[in-house]
Amino acid sequence: MYKELDQLNTSITIQKNFNQKKLFQELINSRKISIAKLFIKKNTLFSQKINLKEQICYLQEGIVCSFYRGIPNRVITQSQFLNVELILGMEEISIKALTNCRILVFERLNIMEHIFAMQKGILFLFQYEKEQEDFLISRIDMLRKKGYPRFLQMLKELADECGEVIGTECHLPKCFTIKRIASLSGLSTNTVSLFRKKMMKAGTLRKDGGQFILLKYALNEKLEDIS
Repeated sequence: MYKELDQLNTSITIQKNFNQKKLFQELINSRKISIAKLFIKKNTLFSQKINLKEQICYLQEGIVCSFYRGIPNRVITQSQFLNVELILGMEEISIKALTNCRILVFERLNIMEHIFAMQKGILFLFQYEKEQEDFLISRIDMLRKKGYPRFLQMLKELADECGEVIGTECHLPKCFTIKRIASLSGLSTNTVSLFRKKMMKAGTLRKDGGQFILLKYALNEKLEDIS
C-alpha cells in the first residue's frame, strides 16, 4: 500500500512540476524553437502532411485518432502533444484527423534538446511513458471483455473525452459513426448496430441521423446500470 502511495505521490509531483502544458508554454516562448502552423482536413493521415519521424505535433483544435500497427488506438480531443513517443524511441504511431484539425509542428531535435537539458524534462518523459503503458493495459483489459460491456466502455470513454452534455443527454460528435465505433471497440459493425438497437429499446440511447446521443448521461449513472 505504501509503495502505491509513493508511486502516486511521485506521479502527482512530476505532473505538477512539469507537464505537457508547461512544456508547451516553454517551447512557444523560446526564441530557439521553430514552430509551424498547419491545418489538416478531416479523414486525412498526418503522415500525408508532415514527417512523423522527424516532427512532433501539438493538437490545438479538432479530434484525432492514433493508430498502432494499423489498429485504432486512442481518440484525442484535448490540446496536447500527439507523438512524444518519437522522443522515447518507441514504435512510430499513425495519426488520423477525424475532424478538421489545427496543429502546431515542432522539430523533433529541438524538443529533444530542450527536454534533455532539464532534469524535470527527463522525469516528464518517464511519466509520459508510464501513462502510455497504463493506457495500453486498460485497452487490453477492455478487449478481454465480452462484446456488450466493451461497447458500453467505449461509449463512456468517447462521452467523457469529447461528448457535449446537453441537459441529461450527451451528444457524441458526428464523426463517431457505427463503423468507427466498431473499429475502436474491436467489434463488427453488425454487432454495434445490434447493441445500439438494444440501448434504444431500453431508452438509454437515441439517434439523430447517424449521431449517437446517450440519455440519462448527466445523472451520474453507470451505463451498465441504465442499459
